Amino acid sequence: MSRDATTTTAIPRPAPVRARARVSPWRAAGIVAGVFVALLLFAEAGLRFAGYANYERYLPDPELLWILEPEQQTVTHFGHKPVFVNSHGMRGDEFAREKPAGTTRVICFGDSFTYGYGVGQDETYPAQLDRLVKARLGPRYEVFNAGVNGYGTFQEVLAFERALQYQPDVVVISSTYNDDQFIRQLESRNGRFGLSDAESHRIQRGVRMKRIVRRFALYNFGMEAMAQNVYNRVRVRLVAGTWSLDAPLNTSLYKHEAMLTDIVRTARARGIDVIFLIPHHSDLGPYGEIMVRTAERARVPAVVMRPVFARYPDERTYFIVDHGHPNAFGQGLIANEILEILRARQARGTAR
Repeated sequence: MSRDATTTTAIPRPAPVRARARVSPWRAAGIVAGVFVALLLFAEAGLRFAGYANYERYLPDPELLWILEPEQQTVTHFGHKPVFVNSHGMRGDEFAREKPAGTTRVICFGDSFTYGYGVGQDETYPAQLDRLVKARLGPRYEVFNAGVNGYGTFQEVLAFERALQYQPDVVVISSTYNDDQFIRQLESRNGRFGLSDAESHRIQRGVRMKRIVRRFALYNFGMEAMAQNVYNRVRVRLVAGTWSLDAPLNTSLYKHEAMLTDIVRTARARGIDVIFLIPHHSDLGPYGEIMVRTAERARVPAVVMRPVFARYPDERTYFIVDHGHPNAFGQGLIANEILEILRARQARGTAR
C-alpha cells in the first residue's frame, strides 16, 4: 500500500427530524373534558359508596312549603344515620290512622331538633320517649315524630292542624331557630299566618329543583361542606336565639306569640294537652322568651333544656361539629324531661 493511501470513515448522517403532529384545539379540549368527566364519575361513585347519594327527600306542599316524602328509607345528611319515613310522612314506624281504644297518643312537632338531625332512627327524643312511656307509664302509649328539618313555628301550626286526624291526646310544640326565615313575610290569611302565593310558589320551585340535584352525591357533599361553613359564620346569631340581630323584632314576636296562642286555643277546644319545648342549649333568645311567657299565661307546661344541658360537658349533650343539635344522649335528656310531664298528667288523671 502506498504512503499516500488514506482510510476514510463514513460519518453517519442524522436522521431527519419528523415534524410533530399538531393536536387540534378541539381534540385537546375533548381530551381535557374526557378526563374531567372521568374524574367526576369517579368522585360521584366514591361519594355514593360513602353514603352521600341517599339523603332525605322532600315534596313541595302549597301550605307547608315542603314535607318529607312518605315511605322512604334514606340516611340523615349529617352523620348518615338510618332514616325510615312512614306512609304518614313522619320519621318512625308505621301506625294505624285510627287510634286504638284506650291509647294515649303524643305527637311531637318541630324542626331538625325533633326530626333528629344526625341521630339514628331510634335515637330521636320522640323515639326514646316512646320507649320510656311504654316502660314506665304503660304500653298503651304511642309517640309520633312530626319534626321536619327547617320548619318554623308557622309550619308547626299547619302540621298540627293536619295531624288532628290522628286524634292526639298530647302535642309537643318545639321552639325553633328557623322562624327568622319567613316570619317577617307571613301574612294573616283566613285567620292563619302564611306566605304570599308568589313567595310560596318560589319556594316550592326550589324544593322541586332540590329533589333533582340531591340525587347526585357530589352536590350533597358540596352542600354539606357549605352548610358547615355557613353555620360557623352564623353561630353567634344562633346562640342569641334568632338568626337576625339587626332587624326589629316587635312585629315578628307578635306573630310568634299569636301562633303559639292559636295552637293552645285549638288544642284545648279538642281536649288536647300542649307541652312547649325549648330544646336549645344556649340563651332562650326572643322567641324562646315569648314561648315561656305564653306558657305561663296559658298555664302550659314548658320544658326548658338549657339548665338540663348545663349539667353536662358540651361534648356530652350535643354535636360539637355544629355546636347546637343534641346528640343521642342530649335527645335522651329531652325525652326524660317530657316523660316527667306525662307522668304528672297521668297521675292527675288517675286522681280524678
